[in-house]
Amino acid sequence: MEEFGVRPHVAWHIDPFGHSASAPRLFADMGIDAWFFARLDWQDKDRRLAAQEMEWVWRPFYDHFGTDKQIFTHALYQHYSAPSGFNFDTYSNDDPIVDNPNLTTYNLDERVAAFRDYLVHQADHYKDTGHLFVVMGDDFQYSNAKINFDSMDKLIKGFNARYGDMQLKYSTPSEYL
Repeated sequence: MEEFGVRPHVAWHIDPFGHSASAPRLFADMGIDAWFFARLDWQDKDRRLAAQEMEWVWRPFYDHFGTDKQIFTHALYQHYSAPSGFNFDTYSNDDPIVDNPNLTTYNLDERVAAFRDYLVHQADHYKDTGHLFVVMGDDFQYSNAKINFDSMDKLIKGFNARYGDMQLKYSTPSEYL
């Protein structure tokens, strides 16, 4: 706050190799309201997926601090990667979205349906809040941002035109909260 005149409210900690109760405690001490991360023990993740507990309020050192130190925590569904088949970068084997039905490579309908299937499956593992957080990209992605954003724009437009019960939009962790 002193240096930049703003206080972040969300921590984005996607690629640490492990956590202890100290990290959420320190984030809470810094005034962070929410924390997003990708890596967690596979047994913990399997249990959380089955119990729809991929989001929770973490109260580190509860016996000592009670609810004074707590932080909303979100474990990402599929690491910090885009859904399989939806990495649209130059170095990816995934096809970009083609929305021109006059082209033989047209794939919009099939790609939109596949993305919906992914969302329905993801929704099975989170409490029903009416919102899902989906990460697009991965390590070394966006070397060709144009193809990424063009394909995401087409995916969002095509999806929203076909489905009334779900809508896609660009967002941020802060807006998601």
